[in-house]
Amino acid sequence: MGIIPINQDSTLKEKFYEKLNERQIGVRFGRKDRLEYSDDIKLEQFSYQWLHSDAINSLGTSSYTYSPLPVNTQIGRFSSIGSGVNVMNSAHPLDRFTKSPVTYHEALWVQFAFKPDYWDKSLATGLERVAHEEINPEPIIIGNDVWIGDDVLLKRGITIGDGAVIGSRAIVTKDVPPYAIVGGMPAKIIRYQFSPEIIEKLLALQWWDYPIWKMEGIKGDDPIEVFIEKMETLIAEGKIEKWQPNVITANDLDHIFED
Repeated sequence: MGIIPINQDSTLKEKFYEKLNERQIGVRFGRKDRLEYSDDIKLEQFSYQWLHSDAINSLGTSSYTYSPLPVNTQIGRFSSIGSGVNVMNSAHPLDRFTKSPVTYHEALWVQFAFKPDYWDKSLATGLERVAHEEINPEPIIIGNDVWIGDDVLLKRGITIGDGAVIGSRAIVTKDVPPYAIVGGMPAKIIRYQFSPEIIEKLLALQWWDYPIWKMEGIKGDDPIEVFIEKMETLIAEGKIEKWQPNVITANDLDHIFED
């Protein structure tokens, strides 16, 4: 985990913006004292995120998010995440004598309300605390070409497949298959955007790995079958190749303020 101290210093903020803009990466944040990022973060060229929390997320090219997400969240390319998207807190254990955190926190939960000088340390003995796996849950994985509407609630550790759509205010507790359109509380599959045959072709094509400015002859409103045929032709004729955008990693962020 890395940390960038900001401390409301407008000079540091502007320098941070400038360093990222040099790589054509957009980030804006409000009144934050610091920013956190994971050791495997990847910020790709042409991505944008508005930070409502302390975390900077991995974000693929041409993706954007207006919502706070856990620091280890991974977001693919060409994905769109609306505002008000939130993540459920860690789950409490259901296989123990109590669902209270006292079985896995070092100190009694109630003692967090007091200064350490007033803790009764003798009360923290006796019961052996045992780690609970939900304390460090797996990251949320959001694929490529995903659209998440406003005010969605996500369970930690889920995977949202390429091309999926999540309707506004949905509560998502399970993995979402590629190109599934889901909604509701809890979210259920309403339908798939395309037929199984088209979905298979799109997943094999992985068009998001190619530069859109090289998609000669393709129109934004081409029928999906036409789009696939045109892309396959461009690839077969060598007229378009996979593109690797500029990427900022944890090492770059560690040294972001160095000249």
